Amino acid sequence: MKRWPRKLLRYNEIVLILLSILIVLGSFNFHSMKSQASRISTSDYGSAPSSEHVYDETDVISQWYRYLDTPGHSEAERYIASVFEEYGLNVTTQEYTAQREDGEVRAANILGYLKGKDADKCLIIGGHYDVHEYSTHGAYDNAVGAGTVIELARLFSEVENHTPTTSMIFAAWDSEEGGGAGSKYFLDNMPWQTDIIAYINLDMFSLNYPVKNNIPLSNEEYYKMNIYTSPIKDFSRYDDIEFNKSTLGNFTKFREILENITYEQYNYPPNWVPVMDDTVGASDHRFFIERGIPGVWFRGLNEKPREERDLNEIALKHTPIDRLETMEEYAGGKEELLKGIDTGLVISYSLATQILESHNVSSSQNVDETVSENFGEAGQIAIIIVTVGIIATVLCYVFIRRIRY
Repeated sequence: MKRWPRKLLRYNEIVLILLSILIVLGSFNFHSMKSQASRISTSDYGSAPSSEHVYDETDVISQWYRYLDTPGHSEAERYIASVFEEYGLNVTTQEYTAQREDGEVRAANILGYLKGKDADKCLIIGGHYDVHEYSTHGAYDNAVGAGTVIELARLFSEVENHTPTTSMIFAAWDSEEGGGAGSKYFLDNMPWQTDIIAYINLDMFSLNYPVKNNIPLSNEEYYKMNIYTSPIKDFSRYDDIEFNKSTLGNFTKFREILENITYEQYNYPPNWVPVMDDTVGASDHRFFIERGIPGVWFRGLNEKPREERDLNEIALKHTPIDRLETMEEYAGGKEELLKGIDTGLVISYSLATQILESHNVSSSQNVDETVSENFGEAGQIAIIIVTVGIIATVLCYVFIRRIRY
């Protein structure tokens, strides 16, 4: 049998070995390019809280008429669930029966669960996505709140890129316009066995400080950002509930964190961004506070809507004029509106971050779990790449043996 020159065989061996190396490196490079492309498609808004993203989500969600049991409501439900899934959250659509004026209808909370190191505790961030019967777009009430929940879900699930100290639930509540039925149903029928450490509620903001007040005949310079929080002094809204000493201590600590962020970290003026006891309770947060869970509601325009003939509360909510274009008009343009969105966004993001830090988990068991979770996809791909490299090397060796002998 004719043998090939030994020098040529050496060259062939070198070429095939180099080819094997290139295959392995190519596999690494392909995966890197693939991940980067996917990353760009979900991270166009950068790594910091993005009011532009909230604006864009508000624009998308407010295109649908989201009154209960309507096609637009179903479209919004599917859209929010798909975004949560894109962010890698464990998504649950919690269906229940809600009441409309003409009878009972299907309703659904959309819940995105992000498992933390301590899965026995969770922080919930929520805002309702349904609208009042007469609100055709519901941009201010409350596409902007739902859009902010989506942005915070992006930040904690994708940008942070690590397991939070406690679990997190991002909630788009249904039938808030029916008396907060969605959030109440959730608390009575929680899909996950976990203790809620705090709740952040985003409902009707963006027309708030530092946005100039453009309402005719108004005597106020800015719109207010009202931050209603679990009470520590004025319990008039919750006078039928007796909070114990431990609960009041949690309420006080929560208030201290919130005030430090608002006034020390961001230097917002207390007269235009007041942090105060919740005496209104007109949103989903009240069900959490009633159960002794520290909570907060970010609410723009005015402290006491439609009281004392107040011209500063020209209500957009529950009307056909509640549109993104109207919000821009009231704000004096898109750029001004983005500034108002940013106030609620950065405070709620910083609040969530500090709450998680205050519940830091450092046990070795949780560290091991985190390593195991992070190994997930990257570890599987590494195994595939190494396997491909071994197979390629073996094939090269067999090929060389065959041509040599």
